[in-house]
Parts: sequence; C-alpha cells; structure tokens
Amino acid sequence: MIAETAKKNFLTWYYTEHEKGKWKKCSKCGEIKLAHNIYFSKNNSSKDGFYSICKDCRNKKKNKIVKIVKRIPYKGD
Repeated sequence: MIAETAKKNFLTWYYTEHEKGKWKKCSKCGEIKLAHNIYFSKNNSSKDGFYSICKDCRNKKKNKIVKIVKRIPYKGD
C-alpha cells in the first residue's frame, strides 16, 4: 500500500517536473490524472488507448455490483 502510493507520487512528480506527460480527466469523478496504466485501464478501441473512467471509479462500481449480487439469494435447481 505504501509502495503503491510512493510509486504514484513519483510518477506524478516525474511527468510534471521532469518530462511532459499526458493528462486525462476521469468522466466519472472529474479528477485530472496522469494518462498512465496505473490510473486508467487500457482500451485499444479509444483514441488515446485508455478508458474514460479511472481505475478507482471502475473498482468502486465493480465492488458495488458485487455487493448487490451477493445479497440476491441463489435458487438452485
């Protein structure tokens, strides 16, 4: 967890101060994040190669769906 946060902080610093990086706005939360595979999942069909929703928002949505599905009782044959 700490190493992941440090890696994200380093990438943000590197692409802001050292080398010009591409930035992208998440269409769900509206945060502007580095267009990198740590923040956005890859999508070959999009113009820039990444999904429009960041990984954090995609994971929150996925976890919400999983919780809902777990509450539905299973009726076997």
